[in-house]
Amino acid sequence: MKKLVLLFIFLIGNLLIYAQEKSITDLLIECYEEYLELNKQEKSKLNTSDCPPEPADFYDFFKTTFIDFASLREKENVKTFSFSDNLCSPLTRKLEVTSNYGMRNGRKHYGTDFRLKVGDTVCSVFCGKVRVAKWDEGYGFVVVVRHYNMSETVYAHLDKILVSVDQEVKAGQIVGLGGNTGKNSTGPHLHFELRYKGFPINPVINKKLLTLIPVY
Repeated sequence: MKKLVLLFIFLIGNLLIYAQEKSITDLLIECYEEYLELNKQEKSKLNTSDCPPEPADFYDFFKTTFIDFASLREKENVKTFSFSDNLCSPLTRKLEVTSNYGMRNGRKHYGTDFRLKVGDTVCSVFCGKVRVAKWDEGYGFVVVVRHYNMSETVYAHLDKILVSVDQEVKAGQIVGLGGNTGKNSTGPHLHFELRYKGFPINPVINKKLLTLIPVY
């Protein structure tokens, strides 16, 4: 009887290990396929009068385990990371909001503006891959980083871009220097956006950036 119990425990343990490995593999495949599909699509353009709803599953999905592009490419020793262990502030200074996400002057403001001085370092909040690094008439010098759960962060009105398209960046890595560029800029600040599957998301919840970093 004791041997049967031990055998049963052994089989259940192996089944749980297999289920976990299968879950990671499925996530790897899903992430890779979705990344390829998104790269085939043209950048979606939202009408300024539209106000897309925030995806109900975003915050739960953002806190799960993700896979990084570098290990995905290598196909071996797939690395994972968690929301709580890898979130970094986009600025090395205290985050002070100068303009909130939401309606502003009758139009939707899809980002949150943070105070800075020209030349301040601007960092990627998560590890990911640079999708956009260019000059834009409205955004000025802008960087867009795609992260491993198919969310993206936007860093606009930069004085200088310090990364290039398809470059892999780590959480906290400098992507540019803060500035006051682009026709939509009214002074030195960082226009920061968070998007998930194309939908804009308010990155500040209860006076914290993504529930962890204090915002004033």
